[in-house]
Amino acid sequence: MITGKKTWLYLQNIFLNLVYQMIEQKIIRDIVKENFDEDVIEISTIYAGGMNFVYEVIFGHQTIMLKAYPSVRSSIAATEFEILLSGKKNGVLLPEPFFFGKKAGKGYLAYKKIEGTNLNFDLLAISEQQRFCADLVQNIAQLAKISFQYFGNITEEKKVFASWPAFLLQNIDSGLLTLREGKFIPEASLQKLTEFMLSHRLLNETVMPCLVWGDLKSENILVSNGSLAALLDFESCFSGDPLLSFGYLFAREGDSRFYKTSIAAFRRLQSFSDEDIYFYALFRFLRISKYLGSPLPTGKIREPVLNYFPGIQKILNLFKNQ
Repeated sequence: MITGKKTWLYLQNIFLNLVYQMIEQKIIRDIVKENFDEDVIEISTIYAGGMNFVYEVIFGHQTIMLKAYPSVRSSIAATEFEILLSGKKNGVLLPEPFFFGKKAGKGYLAYKKIEGTNLNFDLLAISEQQRFCADLVQNIAQLAKISFQYFGNITEEKKVFASWPAFLLQNIDSGLLTLREGKFIPEASLQKLTEFMLSHRLLNETVMPCLVWGDLKSENILVSNGSLAALLDFESCFSGDPLLSFGYLFAREGDSRFYKTSIAAFRRLQSFSDEDIYFYALFRFLRISKYLGSPLPTGKIREPVLNYFPGIQKILNLFKNQ
């Protein structure tokens, strides 16, 4: 039962959420009016996550998707817009971007709605799974044809690097320091992780600076009639080694059938070992370590990192058993 002060806080939270939604809906209506000269018929919240909000907006004779970035990430709207444009030109299955901008401190990106549902790989027929992953890998390969003159993160940090290993090493060093200071994992596991990362061959490899998708996961893939319909969400992208995408996928999926089928398809394009995948999965862990003690940018509570990344947990278990 909720009583007294708890009742007041509960009702206050409901009221503040309603006020926020009213303000957000007014901003969305203003954005549509300014860019399409149309009045909004309906606004639906499709996603309210840790890094952004996504709305479906119906007006006139069309439906668009409007992505909202919190103020600390508002600049990403412009970069993601450019990635969508470049990817479309390269034949990648991406939504058509309409415009981007800032309003009331937030960043906004509007793009065409693509019909489909989020990937549930296990619902695909066995006969469809290999073809699906072959198409997915081909689209990721097309993304990698977008080149840059530098290495590093292209959507968040402004610092650029002369080589991919230089970018990797800086993030590894800072991530290890954060893990040590925050005591997020046992000391023995941290020691083995440190030895693995700092002695890995990828710190001496030469790669070309090309677009790398940093958020390959089921939730960012649309499916229609058993086929790939579109890739979504390019808030996290790099200029460097395309194999990173699959290390990040392993971190999120672990040894799922989706991961195994995807990686088998990617092996036809690039040679690598399981340890290379583990390296990039742990690199993801080190990259996010600085955020582990704080809420997500939208204010959403961050769930325990190893619950969200079963692949990272598997690697740490392997270290423990060595």
